[in-house]
Amino acid sequence: AIVGALMVYVCGYQVGFGPISWLMISEVFPLRTRATALSIAVLANFASNLLVTFTLPSIQEAFDALEPGKGVAYLFATYAAFCGFSLWFVKEYVPETKGKSLEQIEAELK
Repeated sequence: AIVGALMVYVCGYQVGFGPISWLMISEVFPLRTRATALSIAVLANFASNLLVTFTLPSIQEAFDALEPGKGVAYLFATYAAFCGFSLWFVKEYVPETKGKSLEQIEAELK
């Protein structure tokens, strides 16, 4: 069940939010800072992946201590809440770039 849930999560992320974030990052930063900004974004991405990888077992155990047998459900509900927050953040704060040139996007973000 855990492996299946992880596969659904990873596939959903890679079809949805995953690639979009890389595209947005490459569009919203000015050309002069794009390389540095992308480097920082990649570092943050891999640091987040490492954090999830190393904290998942201990967080699951902590949730299991609250209600035995429900740790996995609470863990994935927590991750789902983070995904929901990310969706809200993107809808609220990330500008629409469809049909705009890089120069137009840069001018709007100044």
